[in-house]
Amino acid sequence: MNWEVASDPDFSRIVSKGSVKTGPERDHTVKVVAGRLQPGTPYWYRFTFGRAVSAVGRTKTAPAAGAQVERLRFGVVSCANYQAGYFSSYRHLAQRGDLDAVLHLGDYLYEYAPGEYQARDVVVRPHDPAVEMTTLSHYRRRHAQYKTDPNMQALHSAAPFIVTWDDHEAANDAWSGGAENHTEGAEGLWAARRAAANQAYAEWMPVRYQPGGPLYRRLDFGSLASLSMLDLRSYRSEQAANGLDPAVDSPDRTITGDAQMDWLLGNLTSGGPQWKLVGNPVMIAPVRVPSTLSLAEVAGVQKLMGGTTIDGVPYNVDQWDGYEADRSRVIRHLRDQGVKDTVFLTGDIHSGWACDIPADPLTYPTTGDSVAAELVCTSVTSDNLDDIMNTPPRTSSLAVEAAIRTANPHVKYLDFDSHATPSWTSRPQGFGWTGTSLPTGRPGPRQPHCPPRSGSVPAQAKPFRQPEAPCEPGPPPVPAPCRVRKCRRRPFRGGRNRVGQPDDESRHRPDAHLRPCGGRLPAGRDHAGTDPAARRPAGGGHQLPCREVAAGDGDDPESRHDDDRRAARQVRSPRELGLRSRRRGSEGHGPRNRPPFSNAA
Repeated sequence: MNWEVASDPDFSRIVSKGSVKTGPERDHTVKVVAGRLQPGTPYWYRFTFGRAVSAVGRTKTAPAAGAQVERLRFGVVSCANYQAGYFSSYRHLAQRGDLDAVLHLGDYLYEYAPGEYQARDVVVRPHDPAVEMTTLSHYRRRHAQYKTDPNMQALHSAAPFIVTWDDHEAANDAWSGGAENHTEGAEGLWAARRAAANQAYAEWMPVRYQPGGPLYRRLDFGSLASLSMLDLRSYRSEQAANGLDPAVDSPDRTITGDAQMDWLLGNLTSGGPQWKLVGNPVMIAPVRVPSTLSLAEVAGVQKLMGGTTIDGVPYNVDQWDGYEADRSRVIRHLRDQGVKDTVFLTGDIHSGWACDIPADPLTYPTTGDSVAAELVCTSVTSDNLDDIMNTPPRTSSLAVEAAIRTANPHVKYLDFDSHATPSWTSRPQGFGWTGTSLPTGRPGPRQPHCPPRSGSVPAQAKPFRQPEAPCEPGPPPVPAPCRVRKCRRRPFRGGRNRVGQPDDESRHRPDAHLRPCGGRLPAGRDHAGTDPAARRPAGGGHQLPCREVAAGDGDDPESRHDDDRRAARQVRSPRELGLRSRRRGSEGHGPRNRPPFSNAA
């Protein structure tokens, strides 16, 4: 198979080319590390095999070390369950055209057989093979199935991917010696199953990982940001039984492993690029779920957050909450070394969060001292709270969100219902994000649909106030291709401690069911004493892009479901995505119609 990389989409200026062989020993997949590329430059690439020509992919190289960078924009995703719906989030991000990269923070695929995962056992699209993944053949077939999704193909060919795994790439709640969803003996040896999962991941995913080597790595983007991508499954100790287990506080237990922890702390220093970003598969901010919730709400949150139950209160010992010694070590390092502008970018729990990382959770309500910020993205399709409880979004979940925020004052924003497409933008002046809620094609109750509200959380300052803007019910989600038009937004005003307040136009309109909002996270220079006005860019704040997506009528839920199934099969036009092959019959090569290209970072 031959490959070409060009500096233009017409391939009139080819800068690198070569040939590569593949076969059954690597499941007929191909990876290429192209040379002679310039930093901070977009490129287009394609593969040819005989007379067949692949679709054209676009990528972009990172800025050179130390280069001045004015803006860095990531799409951020996690938790894409093929069975639970359609990957509308991928389609939306692929259509943007302004992303420097896509961060996938784990749960790229799921191991379960049809109907085995979470509350409703809704199977929109059955998994292949129709069994739980335990062998190399299973993992390869499941990766191949996910890669046939047209929205996933579109996103992979629109921007480079930066990936890490969480647990479901192998098995639920995986740790170094096993997993909750693995029965030793009956399902083979864990070491063999983990090795099979890792091999399929290395073959099918856009990453330079080699089985047996480390997945964690650092990428720098000029002088603006460094990104440390973590592996929180390969070296961790077994999860504690629950939050009352003394093992939670044991210094002998780890979520990172010693070598990765030393590497991470070495990356989080006061020198180097301004923003210290951490690709963090599971949540690091402490979370306590109050017992004031109803039994149904407790059960729903327990399923959503993967927690155990202590006197009716879920507590997630699978995330950093269950490894207090490691979390305390990171917090002490950031505080003692005076490291500024650290942001943890997180997935895993199928909900959107914006949090301070308290220097001390006990004194935080009075001092507001934080060492970092954490932004958690929603799931692509995996069940969120309204899916689990089978209720319309922005109804019963509002009380749950309010109760959790009351019990956790460092949690500044919480959305348990949306399947959104967040994009996070880093600038020298601040760190902002936007999020657009999208339908997944799941059957369910007719739902008033409200967008997630976005804002900004200061990395090194006192907490912002989250505005409680009302959200008016709009038409239910529809799967038809969306029309996109720009809308106007006021710049964000105020100092470092204030979230960007959407104006009245940012409320839900009757003719638009999707509405993103933007915010900015000011760059922190110290914990106190800095004039907030000095942190604002000229003009009182910078304005992030905002788009609204108009919806169709979509009155009948079943017709919406059928429409979304058709929309998922639809291939976008070359003008929209630039991804179609130049000859018929070249949509893919090898068994199972695999896409022949993939972006890597």
